[in-house]
Amino acid sequence: MPTGTIQPLIKQQLDIKFIQYKAYALAMGRTGVGKTTLVNGLCGTKHEAGSGHGSKTRNLFRNDTNIGEGQLALIDTPGTDSTTEAYRHAHLLRTALITGNINTIFIVIKYDSRYDKMVINYREVEIPVRRYRYKIVIIVSYWDISERPKQDFEGICNEFKKNGINCNIIFYSNKSALETMVNLMYSCVSNMDEERLEINDNDFYLNFNLMDIKLEIEESSREFARDALSLCEEFKQTAMRVHHESVPDGDEILHMLIVEFEREMDQLLKKFTDKHGNSMATTDDYISYINMQKKTVEFCDIFVKTVRPLMSYNLCDIQDPRNLIKRCPNCNLIWFKAEGCDGTTDCGNNNFSNRFDVSKRSHHKFQLKRINGKLQWEKLSNVVEPSKYFIEAPEMREMPNASVNAPHDQQFSDNDMSSAEGLVFNHMMDENELQVEVPNDGNNLVETKSHRKRMGCGTSFVWKNLPKIEDELILQLLTVKTMELAKQKISEEYFTHMCTNRNKNIDSIFHS
Repeated sequence: MPTGTIQPLIKQQLDIKFIQYKAYALAMGRTGVGKTTLVNGLCGTKHEAGSGHGSKTRNLFRNDTNIGEGQLALIDTPGTDSTTEAYRHAHLLRTALITGNINTIFIVIKYDSRYDKMVINYREVEIPVRRYRYKIVIIVSYWDISERPKQDFEGICNEFKKNGINCNIIFYSNKSALETMVNLMYSCVSNMDEERLEINDNDFYLNFNLMDIKLEIEESSREFARDALSLCEEFKQTAMRVHHESVPDGDEILHMLIVEFEREMDQLLKKFTDKHGNSMATTDDYISYINMQKKTVEFCDIFVKTVRPLMSYNLCDIQDPRNLIKRCPNCNLIWFKAEGCDGTTDCGNNNFSNRFDVSKRSHHKFQLKRINGKLQWEKLSNVVEPSKYFIEAPEMREMPNASVNAPHDQQFSDNDMSSAEGLVFNHMMDENELQVEVPNDGNNLVETKSHRKRMGCGTSFVWKNLPKIEDELILQLLTVKTMELAKQKISEEYFTHMCTNRNKNIDSIFHS
């Protein structure tokens, strides 16, 4: 495309005032936005520019424009976000600001279809000179990238205005006519008085440090996104291996992958907050953290959607007994979830003064390891046995070693069906009151004043993270032969329970 085909635009057209002295303007912005390229074009210079390896501007350049209607000198400065020689660049920028009179500060930002991102970039560059906002004019570079310039022009101007930024804005690209561009710039410069800026050393370097902090947070945010994507791909590949290799206990391994992926994503987020928690408080910048929380949820949802079709049952089926019947990881008591969500709950319906910490204990028969950089699963040799601890409380005594406290690896046959006789699942009205009622021989349970049987060890755990119990045990507990019959029985019980609750809330009394 020949030079001059992209017409530069300006938010507020100003008449040029012909002043009797040479005006000075300073160009500042992040690395790679086109500051030096713009100055070279307007001044006929050949200073080195580049965006691939940090700022190439390591000195101050003050050159007169060789085109246009007025006398104007432009000062090019290093990129404010340069990661190399940061202190040198800060010193050069301050020197440019305080040496001689300045009419205008041009802040150059790169066009982005996300207008809010442009505002964020502007605010970061503006920090060292925000005291002189009335001297700032925004230049939007790379304007030729816009696919809908008319809508973008209005949208960008409105976005800055919405954020309380009322500076004039010029839109241009390196395909714009240089003479038109310099005249637009001079129209802004000539309408501003020259002024020697006063910038205190301490204030300036504090503000520059704040900008550095924001840039560090931004870099860590990009690192988080890369690590999260890599982690998601790693776990996806592992899940597909489990599926293709038809691994025994594949459902439990896939479920474990979901739980472990969420845990590792939380660790990535914690790594960020540990590093930048104080910095975010200092700069009052929590946008990056909120965005990463959102990304964490999105990645977890993506992974669950990938794994769910690979399993033999649906983890979200609220009537599947494999989701409703689970074992306490501490005492191995088995519970039936009649109501409530899949979040944190307790083993038992007591108000315990002591609670067990099972956060570091494996709930699954398998564990994940990275061997030679590859995620692998292996079966644990010492699967957790039922706990021998019990709560010393007047409402409860030690639970007996009944069939519901069976170790994870115990196998059951048809002859064991008698062990489930008399076992009844009670539907409770609250998630913390889920329980399995076992035959009471007078030793294992104590009646309270409310005549409610109190059971459990008080351990807190996340229900959805617990692995399903053995299919054979589920069939025995429900006294059926197949999982489909088990689901049918659960569905019938669930329907009866819901009808009972609904009828309780209906006022069926005759009123006079």
